[in-house]
Amino acid sequence: MVTYILFVARGIIVKKLLVGLLALLMVLTVGCSCQSDKDSVADFVRTAAPDDRYLRPDANATATPDVVIPDDAYDMSQSVPSFQVAGFSKMNVAAGKTDVRVALVNPEGNACYMSFVIELLSFDDAGNITNIFELYRTPKGEYVASGETLGSITLNKPLEVGEYDARLLTYFYDINTKALYPNSSSMQFTLVAKG
Repeated sequence: MVTYILFVARGIIVKKLLVGLLALLMVLTVGCSCQSDKDSVADFVRTAAPDDRYLRPDANATATPDVVIPDDAYDMSQSVPSFQVAGFSKMNVAAGKTDVRVALVNPEGNACYMSFVIELLSFDDAGNITNIFELYRTPKGEYVASGETLGSITLNKPLEVGEYDARLLTYFYDINTKALYPNSSSMQFTLVAKG
């Protein structure tokens, strides 16, 4: 009888330890998720010298620039909503021009404004991003409302005919205050410049 009670007591202790470890793992996972959201906000407000304002090293590089979180950042004490984004694997633009037609969509039903950044990516032989060139950024103070499409943009440089590795960053803003939400979307795609 005593052996049975000790066995049951050990089982309860082991279960409590496992539950505690699982809870710790969940806290660490949520903490990592929040850090990446904070990094997204920091990434959004990054600045660089005038000569290389569109070229930056990969965010995973060892050097990290000083970043200031903007005053209009979303209040982190509130829950952060999620939003839909339109996905695609290719985007076609006109080669040799800076004013190009696109279709960047804020899907109907999203309770947010959106802004977009298109970046060209360079990779090393191991497949790691080595450089990022900012090709387009929605001008400050301009937003795409729910159900609307951004149909034309001005690129930071014209592209030669060819295919480019690219990434679309989508940022979300509160519909009432236009405060930047801490979550964002990142999607890699092929940018095709046609002549």
